[in-house]
Amino acid sequence: MKIKVILLTTILYASLTLSSNANLFESDELLHFTLEAPLKSLLDQRGEIERYKPVDLPYLNGVLIYEDKGDESVALDVRIKARGNTRRMREVCDFPPIWVNFKKKKVKGTEFEGQNKLKLVTHCGEEGDSSEQIVLKEYLAYRIYNLITEYSFRVRLAKVTYVDTNDHRRPVTRYGFFIEDENNMAERNNTVSLRINEVTREMYDPALLNIYDIYMFMIGNLDYSVLKAEPNSRCCHNARLMIHPEKENLVVPVPYDFDHAGLVAAPYARPPKSLNLRSVKQRLYRGFCHHDGIVESSIEILNERKKAIYDLFEHTEGLNFQSRKESQNYLKSFYEIINDPKKLQRQIHEKCQGEKPEPLASAR
Repeated sequence: MKIKVILLTTILYASLTLSSNANLFESDELLHFTLEAPLKSLLDQRGEIERYKPVDLPYLNGVLIYEDKGDESVALDVRIKARGNTRRMREVCDFPPIWVNFKKKKVKGTEFEGQNKLKLVTHCGEEGDSSEQIVLKEYLAYRIYNLITEYSFRVRLAKVTYVDTNDHRRPVTRYGFFIEDENNMAERNNTVSLRINEVTREMYDPALLNIYDIYMFMIGNLDYSVLKAEPNSRCCHNARLMIHPEKENLVVPVPYDFDHAGLVAAPYARPPKSLNLRSVKQRLYRGFCHHDGIVESSIEILNERKKAIYDLFEHTEGLNFQSRKESQNYLKSFYEIINDPKKLQRQIHEKCQGEKPEPLASAR
């Protein structure tokens, strides 16, 4: 199979160094800022989504205002536009997710130094707390993967006040979060981001691929692919692929977009029709079969991170009691599976794709 690979970042591995572009995501402190922009025009960018056909929306001028550590007000000129597929549909979300484009030369010395264009995940509905709980749970889905592996997108939680410069909407304050830029994430991990149309299992780092698949099972996410791209898109669905020069140029998958995961369970989320599942909360393992102790190593990592993962839900501002307990119970059911030989055999080893490993005697 011939595959055309287009490297997005330079292949000067020896000179890769972490710079100040990571500062925004090195802190877990809640970020407060105001976004002043023509919000009515932003909302008009919602609409019918023609699947697999990209739409080039115009940027809108805005101002992002925050207070620095010296309590000085900092105003940054930005350009914003709606982004996404499902969440940009008018009938799905009242407010779309946003691209925030900074003027890179103007952010030097600010909280956003080194940033260029960032994804901002926003509230979907206008109903307040219930919509914000979805944002917080998706933020925590990213944070869980951060605890499992560095090959993950960092996130920064924010409390955003939206001010409509068109004077058509009252200001509202809602939780949201920024997602680390792809190239910055690649640089941080000494990897190279790439474009590829399709990939084979053999091209992946097997240990990191298994961590990826078991994590998807953990959060109940079926809205992903590790082999093929959608039409007019890069491989793979809801993942970015990296090449690691220190790992024989093996491919590393880095996931994003978890709103359809059972852990998050956005109101519009539905499982793929082909799987005949009733709810996104139902887990189904879609990963490959592995031998040589790879699955066991993944389970060991997840068990080591268990307390830290649970603690995320205890200490995240804004997460209410119901969301915290529902999420922790959902994670508890996952840990019961991976630590029970019979359940592990039935729900992972017997469901995996490829040659099935021999069952342990205690699982028979």
